[in-house]
Amino acid sequence: MKNNKGITLVALVVTIIILLILAGITVAALTGDNGLIGKSGDAKNATERANEKEELEVAVTRLYDKRGNLNATKVVDGINKDIKNLNTVTATDGNFPVKVEYKNGHKYQITSDGNIMISVNAGDTAPDDANAAYSSGEFTAIIPAGFTVSGTEGETSIENGLVVRDSNQNEWVWIPVSSTDLAKMYVEDSTGWNLLGTSGDTAVNTKLRTRELTTQNKFKLGNRELQRTTPGITSSPFYREPDMINGDGSQYDNVEQNWTDAGFESYTDMAINFKNDYKDMIDSIRNNGGFYIGRYELGKDSNGNLQEKSGIGVIDQINWYKLYKLCKSFSGENVQSRMIWGCQWDQVCRFISSYKNDKGEIVLRNLDNSKTYGNYYDSESPANVTGSGKVQKTGFSEYWKTNNIYDFAGNEQEFTQEAGWHQDRTIRGRGLQ
Repeated sequence: MKNNKGITLVALVVTIIILLILAGITVAALTGDNGLIGKSGDAKNATERANEKEELEVAVTRLYDKRGNLNATKVVDGINKDIKNLNTVTATDGNFPVKVEYKNGHKYQITSDGNIMISVNAGDTAPDDANAAYSSGEFTAIIPAGFTVSGTEGETSIENGLVVRDSNQNEWVWIPVSSTDLAKMYVEDSTGWNLLGTSGDTAVNTKLRTRELTTQNKFKLGNRELQRTTPGITSSPFYREPDMINGDGSQYDNVEQNWTDAGFESYTDMAINFKNDYKDMIDSIRNNGGFYIGRYELGKDSNGNLQEKSGIGVIDQINWYKLYKLCKSFSGENVQSRMIWGCQWDQVCRFISSYKNDKGEIVLRNLDNSKTYGNYYDSESPANVTGSGKVQKTGFSEYWKTNNIYDFAGNEQEFTQEAGWHQDRTIRGRGLQ
């Protein structure tokens, strides 16, 4: 017996345990969150999407007319003819975006300029290297690369306020703008207008300006009509954009020492940027069908970081130029942020003027006064919560929210890029001081 070799029961148990541990490590390496099988599936999915996008791009390239334009109905027909393995290709009422779904479930949207984007669902994040598209009802929103669509109930409907957030959890709401509403925002003239204070060799001429806000073009806001005029004018009516001002040096006014506060090198440099930014804003809305507005009032957290989050103390008592520069600081590789233009503010007013309730009924809000959903010294039920009548941290009350935008009515007045009179920037919101 002493010469027989074998294994003890204890050694056998230990060996089995070790084998089980090794097996567990192997399974985890294969199937875990970062496992080989998962990575292989992700790689396969990414390859399929890349091939599908290339396939769609080739098909769309053949469908431009002689003027370089696309027709949504012809795009539907052309893609159905050229590409196999599709479930559906649709264009609602013959309009863009064209929606494409493959048999593997991958979805894409094609815009009027031929841009092809992955379609995402509530709770999804757009790819890091490309914008995505999100649809609800009859609307479509563009989701910037790397941004996440809210998956929270009540925040996923474009019609009632779609919420998206960046990687720092700052949040924005999509404002859909139809082609009809866009046409009401601005006027285009082949001759154009010189911005205030620019003439001769240094003239800065814009061919685009904000349209008059009148009852006739259906942009009356409650009981108020803004009188707007052309850039370069200092007499009544006063409101105009894009344009410069030549004030006396207050926090609202345009004097030399304020240019550097806004990040400009000179008065002319500022005028050129205003002209170009205004055109970029109009072009972006035309191409994307809308724009984003911060869900919360701009503020800074306890570490001094700029935030668009609930519970942050709002920035106030700051001159227009410094605030203008702060509003640009959210810009990145995939997005550009700016202080809001007056004509965009009008569109937000239009957007929040109604919403769909749980029964699918259209409910109209009162634009004559917003005391029932804003923070004022004389707020009315249900807005007159404990704490109303004083400036509060943004997002303080759910009753001060309209289509998921907080404090648009009341709490703080807000600057726009619109020029008022000859020496002021226009303030909107009628908030507390």
